[in-house]
Amino acid sequence: MITSFCFVAGGSGGHSVPCLTIAYNYQQQYPDAQCIFFTSSRTLDQKIAKEYTWLSQIQHLRLTSFPGWRLWRYPSFFWLIGTAFVKAYTILRTEKPRKLISLGGFVSVPVCLAAALLRIPIELYELNAVPGKAVRLLALFAQRIFICFEQAQNNLPSEKCIFAPYPIRFSNVLSLSSKKLLAPVKNLTLLIVGGSQGSAFINSAIKKWLSLPNRLSIPFTIIHQTGAQHLDDMQRFYADAGIDAHVFDYHHQLESFYQQADIVVCRAGAGTLFELLFFNKQCITIPLEDCADNHQYANAIALAQKYPELVSVVRQHELQKDPELLDCALRLKLFHDGQPSGFEPNPNT
Repeated sequence: MITSFCFVAGGSGGHSVPCLTIAYNYQQQYPDAQCIFFTSSRTLDQKIAKEYTWLSQIQHLRLTSFPGWRLWRYPSFFWLIGTAFVKAYTILRTEKPRKLISLGGFVSVPVCLAAALLRIPIELYELNAVPGKAVRLLALFAQRIFICFEQAQNNLPSEKCIFAPYPIRFSNVLSLSSKKLLAPVKNLTLLIVGGSQGSAFINSAIKKWLSLPNRLSIPFTIIHQTGAQHLDDMQRFYADAGIDAHVFDYHHQLESFYQQADIVVCRAGAGTLFELLFFNKQCITIPLEDCADNHQYANAIALAQKYPELVSVVRQHELQKDPELLDCALRLKLFHDGQPSGFEPNPNT
């Protein structure tokens, strides 16, 4: 009988990409096994999943976000959950996987509940310092929970928790394709990453910073992941301002851009932060503040305390009041060692 493993994640690249990295590692360890991936039917999740052509199956589940006070949406909400549960139960009962591995996101709830009912072992990965709601719920049914921040076990059953490194998707090798993207050697290369879906706030903050009359004026090249909704607007902005910029909505492999970057401005999702540490990159992180558990701020503070020479934190509400804070953070990154002028690019570039 063919061995199979099931994986579930969705809702953002921060859930799906590390889940698929773990799946790839299983596929390398068990080359004859089937790898089945459950994810949502959202456009981004479909775009990410289709890049992994070695997957045996990709199962998209149609779900909606929690309705909250919008009571009229509850019938549809529960109908979709029930439909997703039945679909997952049917597939899991047919495939009989050795285990189910979940990285959270709402899409993981019906799949993990179906696995629990079928007595399929469940392993959870919590990548953030503060566990999400789905992981906290599903911890009741999991045999093991892998965590990347030690403080995460404060909100999970500690006897199930195992510390594990973040599942990095990259290798140490600089690919030939990335060399074609390298910026001019005398320029500072600034990478701006707002997450897999982009960040309207960071995009706006960059505009305000570049419009400051006394901003940092050394030569630089910008690489900017804007998100699909803001791509055209940011392309026009850079063109009108005459700024050398490579702008894109989403890119599955950011390795070449990380390699080029001298400084990165980013959110504080666990994936982004651990990947920047992997590449040993200076970063200015602006944690998202409108999430209920404030996990991005917890991620950023934990890593800034551990790696103060690499990670700096700028609070979103403070930057909103004073756009010059980003310019100050960049100056501190560039001149912390007393450089009098100019900029010496990172040796990786």
